Amino acid sequence: NVENLNNSIELLQETLQLTEETVVNDDSSSQAQKHPARVLALNNLGNVILMRFEIERNTDEVNKAIQWHRAAVTLTREMWYSERATFLNDLACALRTRYGCSFCEKDIREAFTLHHESLSLIGQNHPETSKISSDLAKSLFLHYSHTQIQESLDSAVNYFRVSVLCESSPMSMRFIAAREWAQSADSALHLSSLEAYEAAVGLLPLLATLGLDVKFRQEVLKSGTDGLARNAANCAIRLGNFEKAVELLEAGRGVFWSQVLQLRTPMDELQDVAPELVAELRSISSQLEQGSHRSVKDGESLQGVFDAQEIHFRNLNEQWSAALEKVRKLSSFQDFLCPRRFHALKQAANDSPVVILNASISGCDALIVTNEGVAHMPLNKFDMKKGNMLVRLIQVSSTSNSMRSLNNGNPSSAVRLSTEDSANGIMHNLRMGRPARSSTVEVDDIYRYVLEVLWDDIVQPVIQHLQIQKSVTTPIRLHWCPTGLFTFLPIHAAGYYTQKFEDYASQYIVSSYTPTLSALLIPGRHFESKPTSTLEIEMMTVIQSKTLPFTEVELKIIESRVPRQCLITLGTPKSPASMEKVLSNLSTASIAHFACHARQDAANPLESALVLEDGDLKISRIMQHEMPNASLAFLCACETAMGADVLPDEAIHLGSTLLFAGFKSVVATMWSISDEDGAKVADYFYQKVFHGVGQHASIKPIPEFGHTARALHYAIGRLRSEGIGFRRWVPFIHIGK
Repeated sequence: NVENLNNSIELLQETLQLTEETVVNDDSSSQAQKHPARVLALNNLGNVILMRFEIERNTDEVNKAIQWHRAAVTLTREMWYSERATFLNDLACALRTRYGCSFCEKDIREAFTLHHESLSLIGQNHPETSKISSDLAKSLFLHYSHTQIQESLDSAVNYFRVSVLCESSPMSMRFIAAREWAQSADSALHLSSLEAYEAAVGLLPLLATLGLDVKFRQEVLKSGTDGLARNAANCAIRLGNFEKAVELLEAGRGVFWSQVLQLRTPMDELQDVAPELVAELRSISSQLEQGSHRSVKDGESLQGVFDAQEIHFRNLNEQWSAALEKVRKLSSFQDFLCPRRFHALKQAANDSPVVILNASISGCDALIVTNEGVAHMPLNKFDMKKGNMLVRLIQVSSTSNSMRSLNNGNPSSAVRLSTEDSANGIMHNLRMGRPARSSTVEVDDIYRYVLEVLWDDIVQPVIQHLQIQKSVTTPIRLHWCPTGLFTFLPIHAAGYYTQKFEDYASQYIVSSYTPTLSALLIPGRHFESKPTSTLEIEMMTVIQSKTLPFTEVELKIIESRVPRQCLITLGTPKSPASMEKVLSNLSTASIAHFACHARQDAANPLESALVLEDGDLKISRIMQHEMPNASLAFLCACETAMGADVLPDEAIHLGSTLLFAGFKSVVATMWSISDEDGAKVADYFYQKVFHGVGQHASIKPIPEFGHTARALHYAIGRLRSEGIGFRRWVPFIHIGK
């Protein structure tokens, strides 16, 4: 913000006047009073002026900044070694900026000298070593970019490596250095690019440390981490290392949830070998998990509490790391809670192939994981530009007056596209060549266009690669693991849906989604050992009868499909759906069915919530509860699988929350749904999950938790056969096992 920068410059100049009036020249020999505030003001003034230059691109600003930095360096010639190192480095960065404008070799050579002098003052184990080494690396890389001198590139890589490996420096500095190393080396096709990406991805869990509360962890992950794992995978793919690509995607995505799961890891095998370590880990993990949801009580001193909490939880995090190191020294536990290698990850595809869709600025690819290995399929017809266009079209068409709260009140069937969309030629494609009369277009035409592109560019090539044939009765299971922009696209519904020609995904496959491969490897009680009686099953149904009339119909349908002794119903006049009641029953339920309002908070995903009678049941509160009996969750509400633009690879939405909280199979919605459709889908779905209850009251069937994806496949097929629009049946998806 230029206004803020201008205000900062005025304040810094006032500081200089208050400390002492001095004329600053490049060759000034003035011995001004070495007041700490004056020296800092000189250096900061140079930094702020450089910031303004980055916005306004006025080269005179760079010359002014260099003058102020030289003045600061002059005043610290015989004092404050660590501060002088910082001032020398800042002057070097200013000279680098001028070199980037004029490419004067003298400037960059002086910058190199200043960077080296700065490093010599502080040594190898100073907190600033990482930043100064990284700045030197950036100066060297800029020189290489202009001159193509290989020595400059190799030296840049060496100093990036020094920066990343400096354990005495803050983790944030090391991560930034690793990310910049990866980007620089990758753009120059340097052999170290994959090493750099591995370093950056490896630092992610340490950056978003368990000692932070969940909200701050989310903020850390929003700060410059999006796209890192996808670009890392693309680098590995270009090098032909497909297994490494899968490992990098797994380690660098879903970091938020993998940390939560770390604290809840079963330790049965370790218990037999080192029970004392198990006790220690459980004690620390319990404290860390409780601390993740900490807050300050009214009346307490904010600063005092925050300082004490920060120290306490930083110590707990260090104890956790030390305990893990003890475990990893034991025989057969070397990889305990380490990122999974591919030989372990491919077990996620034991029951069905998993197709990872990677979206990177360098290209889009499919990694097809089976129990035999991984195959790479480039998506040559699809790129980020096309993907972003499809996402925009879906967002425009799915959010126009189609909320469940409309009670199916005839949502608009047409939307107005932007000038940008029209300019891209989309309007012509959507109208199938018909002449344009306005900028509005039918919603179904938008969906038809998007689904056909997804079929041609992505889904059909995958099906052909796997040699899958059409099957009306037994289509095979397939898991989609989308990354980046793919998380916002209805891959499962891809295809051609016209009277003249029909060819679509569900004729070949039963689609499920998974945020990560690891999510398919979480053991589940009723998935691993089928319950032998309905007495073992508890189903909680939450409805919102006051504002969603069809939820009462939905409840009656569920009661006709599900054995009554299993049911606990909330949301009726006799049994209100309060947050405390829902959470209490959620902790013991095998099945949870929510027929209510929901909302997605795009800016703060942890604030997304199910809307209950006494308030919002937020993700941040749901994730505090363990759910040991959880098997199936049906979120018959709006936007329960809608990811956040700010963190597409962290899958922080209601559907994934219940998945990682313990439910192994989740039915959710990518955007808004019709009130009437929720009841229909529930009817068809539970008809398959609980066979025949309505027809034969004496039969008490055991639910088929392992067939929930096929049950939803059947239900959506029935709904689609009624001839309704795409917007009403496409949103429903299955997540998990």
